[in-house]
Amino acid sequence: KAVVSTQSTGGRRRTLLASQAGTVLSLLAVILSVNLVDRSNDHYVPIPDYVSEECRATQCTACIASPHCGFCFFNTTYGSTEGYCLDATAAGHSLLDRCEIAGGYFQSSYCPSQSNYMLLIAMAAFVIFFSLGLAPVPFMYASEIFPQRYRDLLTGLSISTYYTLTAIVNLAFGFLYPILGISNMFLIFLSITLAGFLFTLIFTPDISGRSPETIHLVFQEPWCKCGGSSSGRHSEYSTILSSPEHCD
Repeated sequence: KAVVSTQSTGGRRRTLLASQAGTVLSLLAVILSVNLVDRSNDHYVPIPDYVSEECRATQCTACIASPHCGFCFFNTTYGSTEGYCLDATAAGHSLLDRCEIAGGYFQSSYCPSQSNYMLLIAMAAFVIFFSLGLAPVPFMYASEIFPQRYRDLLTGLSISTYYTLTAIVNLAFGFLYPILGISNMFLIFLSITLAGFLFTLIFTPDISGRSPETIHLVFQEPWCKCGGSSSGRHSEYSTILSSPEHCD
């Protein structure tokens, strides 16, 4: 008689939900940090007439989003900064050294702010939460939920889809970041992650205690049972949505 090995897989769903929830909170912290950075640089002086249209940004993060612009800032006695957006050279200096001549400090890669530490912590939390669940768990799920005879093909298709969408996100970020701004880009990522969290919470069943050979049977059951009980060998593989209120 063949012995079927089992493994505890219910923790993967919980890990994925925890990772998605932590990623959502981290993205919220990133958006808040970016707004705080812009608020600490909101004491703007009038933009000089010689600044090009591309560099007439009203926020520091929007200014440095353009590869041809940078922020010329001056320290104040209140811990914040004031300044304006200027055209930049390929070497990272202000065009014709206008910022340096005026006694300012020119930066084309970051916005000076005490809130940068909060932004750094939020980004680190995002990487940690993403690495704990969103990165590895989908690969494990894909290798378990498909029937044995189609597992290799469907797992390959799932992984190919994952990397294709990752490439699209990387390309879209570089293209849309100068247009939408850093806060709106992370808001889009937050919305997608929140949608994934809700999908996992509602539609992903608990497969704890199932063997790799029988996990796919969970997905053959209806999403809910309306009266009566299932018969046959599939009766034990009910989904998490088995309460009557989920039935039409």
